[in-house]
Amino acid sequence: MLPTWRNWSRLVSARPAALLEPRAEEEVARVVAAAQSIKAVGRGHSFTAIAETSGVALDLRRMRRVVAIEGDVATCEAGITIGELARRLAAVGLALANQGDIDRQTVAGAIATGTHGTGARFHSLSQQVAALRLVDAAGRVRTIAGGEDLLAARVGLGALGVVTRVSFRCVPLFGLRRIEEPIDRQRVLSAFDAFADSADHFEIFALPYARRCLVLRADRTAPPRGTHLSRARKLASDLLLANGLFGLHCRAARRWPRAVPRLNRLLAGGFGRAQHHDVAYRIYAHPRLVRFNEMEYALPRAAGPEAVQRVLELIERRRLPICFPIEVRVSAAEEALLSPAHQRDTTWIAVHQYAPMAHEDFFRAVEEEVMRPLGGRPHWGKLHYREANELAQLYPGWTRFQALRARFDPTGKFENAYLRRVLGPVRAGGDDGR
Repeated sequence: MLPTWRNWSRLVSARPAALLEPRAEEEVARVVAAAQSIKAVGRGHSFTAIAETSGVALDLRRMRRVVAIEGDVATCEAGITIGELARRLAAVGLALANQGDIDRQTVAGAIATGTHGTGARFHSLSQQVAALRLVDAAGRVRTIAGGEDLLAARVGLGALGVVTRVSFRCVPLFGLRRIEEPIDRQRVLSAFDAFADSADHFEIFALPYARRCLVLRADRTAPPRGTHLSRARKLASDLLLANGLFGLHCRAARRWPRAVPRLNRLLAGGFGRAQHHDVAYRIYAHPRLVRFNEMEYALPRAAGPEAVQRVLELIERRRLPICFPIEVRVSAAEEALLSPAHQRDTTWIAVHQYAPMAHEDFFRAVEEEVMRPLGGRPHWGKLHYREANELAQLYPGWTRFQALRARFDPTGKFENAYLRRVLGPVRAGGDDGR
């Protein structure tokens, strides 16, 4: 029987012809060279079918060494998770410059989709990549350390090859002091820039039908000592409130969807002020035990408040049973050709729905009525319904990325249905072997 692969939310499944776990780059190269169709799979935290394949699936979980640390550059194998890398870096006094609130993804999967955190002056993981190695469709190992090739490969969608090593430019280890507090949502949206610029890291969780939203602001500090009590409080909050109580809330919403407005107001009424202080990677990440599906869009930063308001109005006007908060983050402009934050400071707006509940009609309405008119670019690893002909208009470097794709994968070995939809088929132009 063929193996079954599923993503984290259980929305996407695949029956690859083989599911292999190579231990070394040389083994990856041999497998890729022999395969007709192949995809690397990570930990399944993409909600799209970006990793789906009926060919060979490569799981790099056995390739997770930190290969070298030279100055501020750390080189690791592609199968290491963000959390494991962060812990290894902390042991030698280093840190990733920024990261998101989930750390279970592999580093290769995270950079391939443009996974990001928050902070008006900070960037995604992809922007922190100084170099990487990948195996192209011919089975050749290529080192990409700069120039146009690196701008394309930083957010490669798995379309250029199988990434085997990533070198990150790191920063000295630091702490984060985060304050969470409920604030009237209209006050936050009307002074959005002031709030976004008031801290190193800024985030909003806005529950539909509720007047108050939860605002998270964090500032960087020296690495703190004696954080056991703060760490225990955060763990209790993450497990008991963000997962335990919230899980009950979601199950109640599924059972009584018409009660969602009242349930959301009740939950928001329980928002309280909290403070946490620890080394940064422990503050960034939260366990996610309540499964959901998600769509996220990157908008010009100035469009953020209007977009949030329009999403909330859409939900409340249609009385949709959306029990998850709208998540709002900000980040700085980036260089990668297919980064959703390419060449513009960005507001990220994510909508979610509890995994057992219907999501598609809601997501399509948000995309059509809010994100598309405001110039949004979809997160490559989150659900969306855009296609290559319109996505090409959103990225000035689109044709440059496609040229490298044709050079590294002229026969479409790394294609799947998702990549054909969002990138179109490979248009082979030959390979000069560089």
